[in-house]
Amino acid sequence: MKGFLGIRYSLILMLLPLIVIIIILTSLFSVLEARSAMTLLANRHLAYKSEELRDFAYSEWETIRTLGLEENEELKGIVEESILSFSRSLLRERSESIYFFDSEKNLILELTLESSGSEVSSNLDMTAAGFNPGWTSFSSDGEERVGILFEYTPLDWYILFSDMSETFFSEIRNIQKNSLIILLIAIAAVLILTPQSVKPIIRHVEDLSAAALDITENLDLSRRVERIPNDETGLLAERFNSMLEALQQSNVELEEKRREEQEAREAAEAQEREALFLLSRISDIRDENTGNHLKRIGLYSQHVGKLLNLPAEEQDVLLHAAPLHDIGKIGVPDAILLKPARLSDEEYAQMKLHTSIGFELLKSSRSRFLREGGVIAQSHHERWDGSGYPAGLKGEDIPLYGRIVSIVDVFDALLSERPYKKPFTRDKAYELIEAQKGIHFDPALTELFLANFKIFCEMHRDN
Repeated sequence: MKGFLGIRYSLILMLLPLIVIIIILTSLFSVLEARSAMTLLANRHLAYKSEELRDFAYSEWETIRTLGLEENEELKGIVEESILSFSRSLLRERSESIYFFDSEKNLILELTLESSGSEVSSNLDMTAAGFNPGWTSFSSDGEERVGILFEYTPLDWYILFSDMSETFFSEIRNIQKNSLIILLIAIAAVLILTPQSVKPIIRHVEDLSAAALDITENLDLSRRVERIPNDETGLLAERFNSMLEALQQSNVELEEKRREEQEAREAAEAQEREALFLLSRISDIRDENTGNHLKRIGLYSQHVGKLLNLPAEEQDVLLHAAPLHDIGKIGVPDAILLKPARLSDEEYAQMKLHTSIGFELLKSSRSRFLREGGVIAQSHHERWDGSGYPAGLKGEDIPLYGRIVSIVDVFDALLSERPYKKPFTRDKAYELIEAQKGIHFDPALTELFLANFKIFCEMHRDN
């Protein structure tokens, strides 16, 4: 079947996009959740260190304030060193930095694991972030960073505890990378395993489809589905096999009925043909000199039909209807029918009535053989030039069957002995028939008949 796509591949093509979409959405959701969780964890870690630094710084200042020594510059320097020392203790990663700004928001100090804080080497850009306490993002020496900014009022400082964005979000990127790898592996597994998983399910449906296709193409009702699983497709296969058994049985019964009907029809047709022949013999039974005449007329007519390439059915009609051409003679008195001498004009007029009698006798029959026999009976004495009887038909107005019987009837009469004449020789018969071409007989039929004259002579001899 052109453009046919198997159910297995159709199901796979339907399932794969759905499974892949589900996997992608699940992975995306997992990545987002992991990102959220890791971000929250990182935030808490950075916020924890910032809160520790802020709490330590204010606790140190609270001690001085309690003693009323806020204006003591020496103690302020000690507090400042204590805060810087504690800040260094909070640094654990190379990516972490602590920035100190004065009240004018100028960078005065930068602490890292590798620097003592005595120099400011960073090119810090806080323009985009501003100096709003809380979470912020900025760039330093071309690197993106995140951090938490808080104000330390006792020393008029702004303190920013920060980490590199790349490090801060590294675990999230690792999760995304691993999730992408898992996603690709999952999709590959789906592409490989789905066809294998679908195969056992679809195989039984394919068996049903193959069986149905085989039955359609080969009309083989003995075909059965062999593999029957213990599931819904198995139930369908059992019902399919049961349906085929019922159809096969019905087909056997129908074939038997068809055979019986065929035999009955052939018997009826044989009886009909026998009845036709016996009916045709009614008009001939009183004239023993023409005993096989009717049989030969049928054979001649059938052979002409064959030469004309008429359908086999038409040839069969000619075989059985042509012998009825003289059925109307049953209405002609014996004195006229069996008279050995030439008929008088009155007797000949009465003899010609047999054409109309035959037609009236057969025209209303339900049998085609009899109806066509009536047409032949009425028209076989018509002549091509219109001088025949009973209607004086001319040319192709004369029915074809009548034109055929007209020529073969004369041919058989010429070669046969009758009470009033001796048989003509074949040459003389040929000459007489040829002379009537276009006068008595259809010219085309005459040429066809004479072209096969030898065959018709042999048929006369053998029958």
